[in-house]
Amino acid sequence: MTTELNNYTYNTNRNHDCHIEKICASFADKHYLNKWCAANPMLSYERVSDIDSQFKGEDLLIKKDGRVIAYVDEKTKTYKCLNEVIGWPSFELTSMSRNLNTRFVGWFANSQNVTTHYAFISIASSKSVEPGREWELDEADISRMVYAFINVKKLKYWVQKETGKTIDELVEDADDLVAEYEENPCPEAQRKYYNKYIHLTYSPKKREKPVNLVVRRDKLRTHGIITEIYIDRDSFKHYDAPLVAINPEKLYKQED
Repeated sequence: MTTELNNYTYNTNRNHDCHIEKICASFADKHYLNKWCAANPMLSYERVSDIDSQFKGEDLLIKKDGRVIAYVDEKTKTYKCLNEVIGWPSFELTSMSRNLNTRFVGWFANSQNVTTHYAFISIASSKSVEPGREWELDEADISRMVYAFINVKKLKYWVQKETGKTIDELVEDADDLVAEYEENPCPEAQRKYYNKYIHLTYSPKKREKPVNLVVRRDKLRTHGIITEIYIDRDSFKHYDAPLVAINPEKLYKQED
């Protein structure tokens, strides 16, 4: 009975995630990527539907003169942060295999992934939904979006410089964090801090029990690691972030 319930919950949650990913991708295509490529004829893009390629971190290919110049892995987060810009992007170091009951290297630390850029997507909507039920939204309910490219190479270089840890050493820290929590399951054991703006977070209550590297967004801005695009139904442009970090950072409409 427990296994059936867990499988049902997993499949339901995954369907919700896929729905949000699909409507966000469609909104970005219509109101940003199509217009961007039309204004720059040498550029084009391609959505990837092959599952194996998606597992390697390819959701979107950006091309110049027919040659791929960026492999983009899109990350959409709406759960309890609708109408906000994602303030602390997170990057998966390890995760639990639901079938094998073992931990494996997550997408951020997986050397087999070909991803050159992550795209973190934040959305706003005028439709009122209860926190935790953001999956009820449809594409027509999205009013605006911040589509943020994060350069993977720059991010990993910066993280290593700031923490003094290689990616493999961060994975080791993630494994240690899980072991420490299992020995002493208290909230304090779910995080490991490197400084005020980089830490690890273990989420034992989530279905895949991930350990994520979490980074404060304003630091990515300061170090030129992130490029943010504001998109609404009329136009797209560079996102004008607040001069001072605001938590939460509301995704207000930006006037021309």
